[in-house]
Amino acid sequence: MNDQKSLFDRVMQGIKQEQQRRILRRKVWIFSISLGGSLIAIVPVSMAVKTGFTESGFFQFVTLIFSDFNTVATSWQSYLFSLLETLPVMSLVIFLVVLLSLVESLKYLTRATLSLRATGRSVAIS
Repeated sequence: MNDQKSLFDRVMQGIKQEQQRRILRRKVWIFSISLGGSLIAIVPVSMAVKTGFTESGFFQFVTLIFSDFNTVATSWQSYLFSLLETLPVMSLVIFLVVLLSLVESLKYLTRATLSLRATGRSVAIS
């Protein structure tokens, strides 16, 4: 009777481990797709940020601090306001969202992959 209980426990443990592996494999696929999408999206979003900075004249205001520092130091409040006014906020927000998505997807993909490797097929039913 003890052998049957032991066999039953091992079979149930094997089923539970296989369910965990299936869930982890699904997570690996989801996070892989999310990471791929983030990698694809980062290129056009970063180009949009670059275009936003160029079109708004932000870089021209930044270079002003190097060419005419005394004037900038005198009216630094107006200078900072001009910098903030020309900052392409929406492009930066979208870029940061995509970047955060990329980093989080990479983090969760790494965790899921390591967990999947750790749950290897250690249960043998004899």
